[in-house]
Amino acid sequence: VSTQSTGSQQQQLMQVGSGVRVREPNRSRRGTVGYVNPDGTVEVLFLHGEEEAVVTMESCSELEPFEMDPSCHHGIEECKSNGTVLFKLGDLEAAAEWYTRGLQLIKKSEVSTGAVVLVKPETQPTRSVPQPVLSALVFSACQDTQTADLLLCHDDSEMEAVPWSR
Repeated sequence: VSTQSTGSQQQQLMQVGSGVRVREPNRSRRGTVGYVNPDGTVEVLFLHGEEEAVVTMESCSELEPFEMDPSCHHGIEECKSNGTVLFKLGDLEAAAEWYTRGLQLIKKSEVSTGAVVLVKPETQPTRSVPQPVLSALVFSACQDTQTADLLLCHDDSEMEAVPWSR
């Protein structure tokens, strides 16, 4: 987790165009330095909106290293870990973005032989008839049809040609 910079490090952080995290009473947010005022305040343009504010240098800190290179590829666990770091910093918007990236990677991941997966019920559950999600072992997966043959963990029964979307 970043710590507050001082002296020349603080001046480097406060370059026009630099990404910063601004700590506010109930949250933190990412923004871009728009202008450094002579009185030691900073004009910050917040991301994902047209809002701007004048804040003290002391309320600003560097972005996390993993936020500096958005083109860098991260795995599912890294996305979750990065989201947790940002959540603990109080930057809920940034945390949600990383958690969403991780969920998108899960959706894109292929089903492979030997994987343990969760299988949704064939029919929609109702309040009166809930249906559990079942865990299963993939013993055969077909990339072309995007289906898998499964061995259900709870009773060792088999399911054939189950769509990956299920």
